[in-house]
Amino acid sequence: MAVYKLVLAPRLADNQMVSAAQQAALIDSMRAERFLSPNELKVDGITRYLLGDACMSQLTFLGCSPYIELDPPTEDPEAAARQGKFCHLTISQFDTPVWRVDPTAKPRCPCCRKASRQQDLLITDHLACPQCHEISLAKDWHWRSLAGRGRFFLDIWGVFTSEAVPNPEFLNALATVTESEWHYFYVKD
Repeated sequence: MAVYKLVLAPRLADNQMVSAAQQAALIDSMRAERFLSPNELKVDGITRYLLGDACMSQLTFLGCSPYIELDPPTEDPEAAARQGKFCHLTISQFDTPVWRVDPTAKPRCPCCRKASRQQDLLITDHLACPQCHEISLAKDWHWRSLAGRGRFFLDIWGVFTSEAVPNPEFLNALATVTESEWHYFYVKD
């Protein structure tokens, strides 16, 4: 089952990490702003932070009537969390930078401007265009917010592609903690 996520990530140099102290400060900051509730759920050894009552003011939901489930169900909340059936946040950090790409992404080459299915590309820091055969930096391709690269990610589960965007104030609050600019994208894992 595909799980939709809004992913937030700091723009860090390849050799930079978000420290344990910064991670704790991020959680404390998001709880102080009531983006996160004080409640959390452990599933498969992963802490899943429940969203707070102010999260709807820190994310702008688009469309005429988005349906957002914030509370886990009383029956089998672990299974519901694994399936992304309610909005919650998880943290992931990697030893080296990784690309996270939505399987539906069709990025456009910066040279010829033609779209390619991400399945036709070997996602590394340099991409060879299947149409014009030019090699360019992957970050220069137009991913339409369906890919991002980094070592540290905040995944907000249960948010469909382009259903919500983080408010600039929220991103600035995250930037204050990590001393780096943040960006966002969407994936379906």
